[in-house]
Amino acid sequence: MVRWRDSRVGGPGNASGDALQVGLADCCPALLAGLNSWLGACGIEVVGTATTGPQTVALVDSCRPHVVLLDVYLPEGGGPAVCRALTEAFPRTAVLLLSYVDEDVHLADSWAANAAGFVLKSATEQQLAQAIRLASEGRGLYTSEQKRRIRNWQRTVYRYLEELSGREREVLVHIINGRSNRGIAKALMLSENTVEKHVSSILGKFEVRSRAQLISFCWHRRIDLSAALGAGGVESPLEDEELGLAVGAGR
Repeated sequence: MVRWRDSRVGGPGNASGDALQVGLADCCPALLAGLNSWLGACGIEVVGTATTGPQTVALVDSCRPHVVLLDVYLPEGGGPAVCRALTEAFPRTAVLLLSYVDEDVHLADSWAANAAGFVLKSATEQQLAQAIRLASEGRGLYTSEQKRRIRNWQRTVYRYLEELSGREREVLVHIINGRSNRGIAKALMLSENTVEKHVSSILGKFEVRSRAQLISFCWHRRIDLSAALGAGGVESPLEDEELGLAVGAGR
């Protein structure tokens, strides 16, 4: 269920003098209740809660909080996709993605979705409050170590894609879409024997043994169809000179 109060008008809390206001988006009622209590004790007002992607967008549209705390596994959209939608539609609202696990894939997803930062749910009350305040000021929370992890993750993804020929990328798209060799051959106007050779080559380059493993590999590494076709679905790897920014110094 989504709950919120009347919307506000104004910029970030520290700039306008308003009380710092946040929205919470998570499917766990106990976590929402706990965050509401913790943040209230820190003088941060929770203006609304949501449990799905569409509810979160509606909450932000109505309340325009300074910051949204968003679960990476939020139902009906997923945290990163909802985050990207929010940052595009409501650029004055900062988004922090939350997770129980500190995995590179979630960290890279947060960066690609333009989140202000990636925060573990195990963070202390003080750490979370500080992250919210920094985000409300338009300051990024990615540390140099996190940026190195993002860079390494992105380079790993690019390494696999760059090893594929243009035709192999087309075949990969059809494999991810679940097509058989016969279906791929018909779609690309190739012989089944040629498709089999491409599939074998792709499996070898991705170091997997089956189509199922290949699809799982692509899913867990967020290798999407637009990336496979070279349409920019994976953000360009961070350059070394981008890695010197400290916490609070921006993305």
